[in-house]
Amino acid sequence: MPDIKCNLCNCWRNSSELKSLCSSTYSWYHEYLLSNGRTFNVNELFSCKGCTKALYTIKKDLSIVSISHSSESFPELMEVNDDNDGLTLDNITFIGSGHKRCVVCSLLVSSKMVLMPKAARLDLLLFYELYAPRGIRSCTSHLLNGDRLRPDEHIDIENRLPIPTSLSSTEASELFNDLFSLIDELRSSSHLDFDSISLTDEDYQAWTGWTKEQFNLMFQYISSHLRSSSNRTSRNAFAIFWIKLKTNLSFRQIGSLFNMIGDSELRRKRASDTLDSVRELLILHFVSAHLGIGYITIDEAKIHNAAYTKVCIGFHNLH
Repeated sequence: MPDIKCNLCNCWRNSSELKSLCSSTYSWYHEYLLSNGRTFNVNELFSCKGCTKALYTIKKDLSIVSISHSSESFPELMEVNDDNDGLTLDNITFIGSGHKRCVVCSLLVSSKMVLMPKAARLDLLLFYELYAPRGIRSCTSHLLNGDRLRPDEHIDIENRLPIPTSLSSTEASELFNDLFSLIDELRSSSHLDFDSISLTDEDYQAWTGWTKEQFNLMFQYISSHLRSSSNRTSRNAFAIFWIKLKTNLSFRQIGSLFNMIGDSELRRKRASDTLDSVRELLILHFVSAHLGIGYITIDEAKIHNAAYTKVCIGFHNLH
C-alpha cells in the first residue's frame, strides 16, 4: 500500500514515485508554503511525478514576481516588458532566483554577494545551458576576478527544476546583443584561456603537465600575490610558466598563443617577464613550504640516509 502523501495533490504514493523536497534546493518552495500560511514538517515534503509541472509553475511564478521586485530596486539594470511576442528556449533551464538568494548555491543575500556580471551569466548559458536574467545575485566566491564564473566551480544541475526559458522580445534582443558582444571580445582574447571553464583535465595536462585540480592547488599559493595585467590574467600567467617548462615553446610563440599586445619582440619580452614573476613567487611562497631540511623529520632523514643528513643533522652512523 502507498504510504507517502504528495504535498501538492495530497494523493498517497509509493516512495519510488516521489521526490523529496526537503533540501535547501527547494527553499523557494518552503518559503512559498510559509507565505501562504501553511505549516509543515520539511522532512515530510514530497512531490509525485504527476505534479512536476505544477511544481515548475509555482517556481516560475515566484521567479517572475522576484524579478519584478528586483527591477524596482535596480531600474537601470532591468526592464519589464509586457509584449506578448517572445522567444521560448525549450532546452535552456530558467534559473531566475531574483535578488534574495545566490543563483549558484542558493544562500541568502549577504554582504559577500554582488549582481552577477554579464560574462558570468553567459558562462552559465553556454557551458551549463542555464539562463540567468539580469538582476540576479551571486556570491563573490563563485566569480573569477569578479567577472567570470570560476573554472573549478561546481554547478548542481540535477536538482534544478528544468523550467523552459521564455523571453520577451526585449529580453531576447538583450540576450543576442550580449552574445554578439561576447563574440567581439573573443576575437581579441587569448587563443588559449585558462580562465575558461571549457578547458578539461586533458587540456591542462597537455599544456602544463598537471591536472586541473593540481594546477588549482599550486595556484592558491601565489594567487593573492600575482597580479593581472592588460596582457594576461593572473591565472594565465601561472599557465604560461608551466607551458614554457612543459613544451619549451619560445617566448614569442607563447606570447602569440595568449594574444599578448604588441609586435613579436614585445610579446617575447612580456612572456619572459611573466615567467620570471611567477618563478619568483613560487620560490617565495611554494618552494619554501615544501623544500629544505626544516620540513623533514629526523626519522625521515634516517630513512633517506642522504649526505646532507650527516652534514646538517649530524648523524655519522645512521644504522
